[in-house]
Amino acid sequence: MRSQSALAGISCSWFVLLASSVALGQSGGAYEIRRSAVHAAAATTCSSGAGAYRLRGNIGEPATEIVSGGIYDLTGGFLATAPPAFTGPISEPSGLDKNRFLSFLVPPDHAGEPFAIRVRLTSLHHPATPSNPPDFTAFEGQYRYVNVFLDTAGQPVFDCPDTPAGASYKCATLGCAAEYRDWSSEFGGSVLHVTGEAVIPSSEFEIGFLRASCNQADPECCPSSAELRVTTAQWGDVVPGALNILDVSGAVDKLKVIPTALSEPSILIRANGLTYPDNVNILDVAFVVDALKGFAYPFSGPSACP
Repeated sequence: MRSQSALAGISCSWFVLLASSVALGQSGGAYEIRRSAVHAAAATTCSSGAGAYRLRGNIGEPATEIVSGGIYDLTGGFLATAPPAFTGPISEPSGLDKNRFLSFLVPPDHAGEPFAIRVRLTSLHHPATPSNPPDFTAFEGQYRYVNVFLDTAGQPVFDCPDTPAGASYKCATLGCAAEYRDWSSEFGGSVLHVTGEAVIPSSEFEIGFLRASCNQADPECCPSSAELRVTTAQWGDVVPGALNILDVSGAVDKLKVIPTALSEPSILIRANGLTYPDNVNILDVAFVVDALKGFAYPFSGPSACP
């Protein structure tokens, strides 16, 4: 009975056929077995409702092809296939790498369906021209999740201030806990700019969507979208091109609210410790100047998750 419960509780799985032996037709009297097969399969289960039980393999699985008739399909086999992938994040149209923000488009496809946005810290702060950079490699390979900012009353903040006065952009932060919400209804069709202490210059991240059925105890086996690779620019490099005096000019233009200046996420580089991002100020300009002088990235980097 335990094995039946374990089988019934499995919500998604994949299998690889490892071996197969086929017996040719046999006959005796009025009966004839035209063909038989015994398969050995290996399986990895994503989640199970059977407590500590996991199904890792089986033998004697029936043929797994789909048999159709009319409007009905019958899928054979002990192991169900994984649910189809769904649309993931889309590259930001501008294509500009930023220092302290990950920018991507949230498609409207999943409106009404809660999902989480997972960010893998693939490679952290490996500048092409290192100048005694801090070492964040201990955090590489870890996951963080996109969370909405909260105001002082604990209410979600979806828009962060930009200049000129009244302008804004869609913003969020990174946290340790997965936040399942209707991101497509809240941000669908908009570019979302994500910041936080784990968003570090000269780094690489992989961003994907997780369905609400994800088992956090087994994150590698979650039903998820394709992942989008997003990189960040060199510390202090806030305008396109190599780090030079034009980056200082770009930061100053934003501080002076020049209409042609780049957006707030491109210039705002002092993102650590902010409840939610405010406008560029003289400190951002000073950090760009320090970077041009060769000073290393000055912030602490990611915090450890419990």
